[in-house]
Amino acid sequence: MNEMSSRLAVLGSELINDPLNLVREPNRVFATLLSAATLAASTVLGVTAGEGGAGYFGGSSGDYGDFADFEDPALQEQQRLTAIEQDLQRGLLELRAREAVDYLSGSGPLLPDPALQLQAQDAARDNAANGREQAFLDSNVSMIQASLPAESASGEAFLDLWLRSAPHTEIILDPAYAFYGVSTAQGHGKVWAVILFSR
Repeated sequence: MNEMSSRLAVLGSELINDPLNLVREPNRVFATLLSAATLAASTVLGVTAGEGGAGYFGGSSGDYGDFADFEDPALQEQQRLTAIEQDLQRGLLELRAREAVDYLSGSGPLLPDPALQLQAQDAARDNAANGREQAFLDSNVSMIQASLPAESASGEAFLDLWLRSAPHTEIILDPAYAFYGVSTAQGHGKVWAVILFSR
């Protein structure tokens, strides 16, 4: 969040000193403001995500079927997972801005969705409890998922892994997607990351 704060401060200073910058570089200004707004919304969603809603298994969030023995990690590990999620969100939005995803031809800018967030959380926890990636069957939602050894997992490492795959890259950069949900969980010595996208 500190990097985003400093980027906003630089942008604000540039706009005050040179208001025409808004006209000359509207995409950069828009991308920075959109990233800041989305990160703020994601932070709020991350705090309230545990309040219930439709879950991955069709029940309420936290209904893990046969995986009811899943336990949330200790506070320090949860903070690390939250940092990975925030890095994934920031990286996802910055990548789409850098690649100049044409929002006008699609559904608009990518925004966080509370229902997708809860579904991603359930999917990541299911993967962590099982020790393997699970199938996700919803024709209106696309999912990318991966796992990395816990000691080397980071938001950047997950994005690098997905960007080496053409099908994953296509999903990440598809301008038709308007909403997303991101979550991570830890289990079986790995961090499991899930991003869901919908129109």
